[in-house]
Amino acid sequence: MKPLDLPGGTGFKHFNRGTTKSLPKFRKCNLFLMIVIESLPKIGMDLMKFSYLHLMPRPAPKRLPKLTRRVGRVDRGAAFFVALLCLFLASCDSMNSESADPDEKNTDTLLYDGTWTVGWPQLGHDGKPYESERFIAFSEMSSQASRQSVANIAEEALDDILSILGVMYDEFTFLPSYTSRKIHIMADWNQMAQSGLAYRDGFIMRALDSPRYQSAGYTLESYRRVLQHELTHVTEFLLIGNPARQQANDVWLREGFANYGARHHRIQTVDELDAWQAKNANVPGGGNPIGIHVWANFPQSVIANNTTIEYYGFFELASRYLLDANGNGTTIDDLKAMYEDLGNGMLFWTSFENRFGMTISYYEANWWELMRTYLASSQG
Repeated sequence: MKPLDLPGGTGFKHFNRGTTKSLPKFRKCNLFLMIVIESLPKIGMDLMKFSYLHLMPRPAPKRLPKLTRRVGRVDRGAAFFVALLCLFLASCDSMNSESADPDEKNTDTLLYDGTWTVGWPQLGHDGKPYESERFIAFSEMSSQASRQSVANIAEEALDDILSILGVMYDEFTFLPSYTSRKIHIMADWNQMAQSGLAYRDGFIMRALDSPRYQSAGYTLESYRRVLQHELTHVTEFLLIGNPARQQANDVWLREGFANYGARHHRIQTVDELDAWQAKNANVPGGGNPIGIHVWANFPQSVIANNTTIEYYGFFELASRYLLDANGNGTTIDDLKAMYEDLGNGMLFWTSFENRFGMTISYYEANWWELMRTYLASSQG
């Protein structure tokens, strides 16, 4: 251990050899404080060795006056006590460090380098993600247990989506720079207004331990459904492959297939269809979901009342019809072929006609009649 360098060039080791007589008075007065300051960052084996060799009380040389011997003994005894105290404090600090809460919430040092920050730059994470086989779950304040839970739910949901699509995970087209080939989850504890948002490489979900999740009346089943909806979007983007074309299809099909992938087949009867048509009789578009090509096509009253979600069940019905052999007669393979077309730059309307055997205009004009026939046959 390096000797304590005191003013005047006399090291601490010299003091312990009994040369207190040569020390200036101010140095004796401040010695106790200086020992504490010097000792704190140097605890360990060196300090134990130092304490044994230099700080153990010993008789001062007889040639020194009695007063000097007394001062030497007192100072050395105090120093030895301080050394023991430092060892105790250091062990306490070590125990505190080892038992520190891994879920300690500190938003002062958040990182803003997540893949989602391209669209949502305000969302930071704490740099302590939970990693599963195919997912990396980030958060700014969510507990590690909650991150693990959302990753586990995502793993189960992905298996289900892959079974619906009939593809393997290795078939997804990740960006060359995306070497981990894992989907990112931002478990948002800090309460964004949206329940879920998907993007090219992952999705944002409310954290399971978020106050907003707790107060929104979610059940675990509804949480799983929303997560699988968003994850279906991600798989769609990855199948299209080209980031510039990931939303080249119409809103009704994009959101409809996300509900289909979540197995949320809400509309099952002709009565439900008739009730929806009657409800929207005086609304622009009449509630026909195929008319929602882009978000701006939603009626203004629907946007103002934040009721766009009411269309999602009918988006899914329109998508289900296309993928059912008892509906349009086409299948999930036709949808995957359309995704490939979009990734290669083909226009959505052109690819849709090629793969599903009808134009978008025809589907929109005949949608009500087609759905009544389809639902009636399904009920029968």
